[in-house]
Amino acid sequence: MKTPGDRRKSARLEVVGPLWGTFHLTVPVRIVDASALGVLIASPIRFPADSIQQLCITVGEHEFRIDARVCHVRSGDSAYGGQDLIGLEFLPSASDLTR
Repeated sequence: MKTPGDRRKSARLEVVGPLWGTFHLTVPVRIVDASALGVLIASPIRFPADSIQQLCITVGEHEFRIDARVCHVRSGDSAYGGQDLIGLEFLPSASDLTR
């Protein structure tokens, strides 16, 4: 429905009730240290504790996508240019769960 004075080329639809969406954001981070169970990163943005994030780690020509849970967040570490230090625990992949 267009309103008078609206400069949009197409009509907008009214949303009735809750409507949820997601977005994906690519943020370059620095790996501070890593183990077989998780990784500590320095990030310019904060991730919510207990949220699930997907890491994309590139080694040479190989790209690895790993789901991880945010275990802890330490605000603005001066040793890393004021970036947050975020501890992530690797989650098992779906193929690991079926074994």
